[in-house]
Amino acid sequence: MRSPRFGVILLFLVIGAALIWRNMQMTVVPLADWDESIYARIGYELAQSPSLETTYNGKPWMEKPPLINYLLGIVHAATDGNVFWLRMISVAFAMATLGVTYILTVRLIVPARKGISAYELELLRFLPVFLLLGTPLFVERATLINYDQPLALGWVAYLAATSVRWKLLALVIGVSSKSLLGFFPVVFDLFRLKRKDYSWKTFRDYSLLAVVPLIWHLAALATYGYTFVQQHIIDHMIRRVVDPIELHFGGRLFYARELWNQYGFLAIVFGAAYLYLLFTILVTTCRKKVPPYFIAVLSAPLVYLAFLTFSATKIWWYILPVLPLMGLVLPFALSAIPVRWIRITSAIVLSLFLLYRFGQQTLFFQPKTDQSAKHILGRCIAKLPGDRIAFLVDENERKIKQVFEAAQIGISSSFIYGGSPAFVYYSKKQVAFFYDVDSFRMKYSSYPLAVFALADQNVVSDDDIPQPLCQSGGWIAIRTTEGSR
Repeated sequence: MRSPRFGVILLFLVIGAALIWRNMQMTVVPLADWDESIYARIGYELAQSPSLETTYNGKPWMEKPPLINYLLGIVHAATDGNVFWLRMISVAFAMATLGVTYILTVRLIVPARKGISAYELELLRFLPVFLLLGTPLFVERATLINYDQPLALGWVAYLAATSVRWKLLALVIGVSSKSLLGFFPVVFDLFRLKRKDYSWKTFRDYSLLAVVPLIWHLAALATYGYTFVQQHIIDHMIRRVVDPIELHFGGRLFYARELWNQYGFLAIVFGAAYLYLLFTILVTTCRKKVPPYFIAVLSAPLVYLAFLTFSATKIWWYILPVLPLMGLVLPFALSAIPVRWIRITSAIVLSLFLLYRFGQQTLFFQPKTDQSAKHILGRCIAKLPGDRIAFLVDENERKIKQVFEAAQIGISSSFIYGGSPAFVYYSKKQVAFFYDVDSFRMKYSSYPLAVFALADQNVVSDDDIPQPLCQSGGWIAIRTTEGSR
């Protein structure tokens, strides 16, 4: 009989193959019109530039640290922006997150113990992994370009690390993805350090952990000064906590409802598991039977969810980084069941249900292939000569800008995308967005190409070529008198 270790390796290979299969199916889906296209465009510009400066549409972009952007730049340079390989970055991070979640479960939650067979141990250890696989949000983001997967990896890898070297690598991944949020797991070291650990070596190690992940931040601050502080610190960290930026509203139960949407009746199982955790905190910890660090790590999801609950900006995928840690409470609670057959049956039923959900999202996944008008227009205009485009945003986008400015819920980067980041990416040109009709009317002829909605065609001079070069969904692109010369 083969050892359980062989089964672990085989199972991870099958999981990886299923995620790659989903990613192959996703090749017919164009990059999403917001985050995916924004990050891909930054990677494209990095591949075209000899500089390591991250830019979007030709201008410095400092909303997030550059880890994913650099990886996208490498993939763009190597594959000419093949969408399969661009999204494989997320698949790789997702697989690493699954593997490290398993390692953390082995080391912290379900170590080897007497009275439990090796196969039962492996079943309990895989529950957090299966929970991630059965979570639609995790699987979806595993095949979309995003910053949340590497942040999740950074958190769980730090908690699983047994040396300063691995902790440093975990923090570099986390902080280089979602900035200071990457430091979240360091807080729980306070529950592990003892008085004897406070030494010069400890100070040196934590100084290293604090400074090295912030190298990009320090370099950006030295280069851009207050511009970096405004864009990165104030707009994308502080204001997202205190203000509902860009209409991302939600009440105190926003994330509770999202967890229910993700898990359904499993949320009740979570509730029971966390009640048992609370019992453990109130009873066994007082008797010093459970280490405080163990309890702190299991409670980490509650701390992060509380932070999200009281933050003003609500976006549903913000819960992704904490999902690997949420799953840890399941083997913790199940392993406490004294009756063996109930313990094993419960673990098997949960595992099969979660794997069934994973199969639905991978092996039987049917992607939607519809392209938006902006995707089609961008692909068309990319084939035209001319490197600059004057783009008049439509009336709805102009009204949104007025609302944002009146309510003061916009940030410095709210309108650099023109509501059309997918167009910017697929056009492969520099795009100047105009929110004022009169300004567009005066300046568009100085650009080789112009794009506008059919409803705004009266702003174009009769001297320009009347036949559109590209047209899609109420949008047209023309060559201007400048571009005709």
